[in-house]
Amino acid sequence: MNKAQPTPSQWRAAGKMGAVKGKAGPSQRWNRAFLPHLGRLVWQADIALPAIHAMARSMEPGPRKLIAAVLVPGLALAGCAGTSDRYPSLSVRDFERASATGTEEPSLTPRPASEELLARIEFLLAEAEEAHLAFTAASPEADRIIAAAAGMNVEDNGWATAQIALANLVSKRGTTAIALGDIDQLYSDATLDFISRDGIAQARDKVAMLIAMEDQTLERLRSQLDR
Repeated sequence: MNKAQPTPSQWRAAGKMGAVKGKAGPSQRWNRAFLPHLGRLVWQADIALPAIHAMARSMEPGPRKLIAAVLVPGLALAGCAGTSDRYPSLSVRDFERASATGTEEPSLTPRPASEELLARIEFLLAEAEEAHLAFTAASPEADRIIAAAAGMNVEDNGWATAQIALANLVSKRGTTAIALGDIDQLYSDATLDFISRDGIAQARDKVAMLIAMEDQTLERLRSQLDR
């Protein structure tokens, strides 16, 4: 007949008796006191550390150091890697798994401009073109007046008339510049709202070109008046 295996309680009792009577050495006391419970301690990591501490208090320094150096860190990691809410999980998280596989975020595209925004762009562009046409229409007369006032003193009426003609052109250039400033504001707002800026950029380039042409005319007329 097979002999019945001793229960954990019997192992603990035998270990205590051996320790008191001196019939078992340190290695035997270690085996009797701890090995029957090793499997349970590994699987129940959340209660293993207090149990090990209680058992180690009754052992000699050698086995006690072995517990601290080998089993305690392993059981602590086992508790952290488990599903218990008492410990942070050491499992690979989703974003770490994505980084390891080289998964990239999908590229983002700006939203298309609304009908209202497109209409606003067209209005400002038409306003700038109208101001430029007015500037171009007034340029020949201003050119004639300023050419006649060239070399006059500031006290002469012709010099004052030339200044008025030049100021009229500057005013019309200012109307074009206001439209450009409004278009620049639309461009900035579209950037912040992640809206397509293609139509705004095209309108801005056109108005900027008109202003550059007007600036060349004004520079030429000023140089004539200063002769």
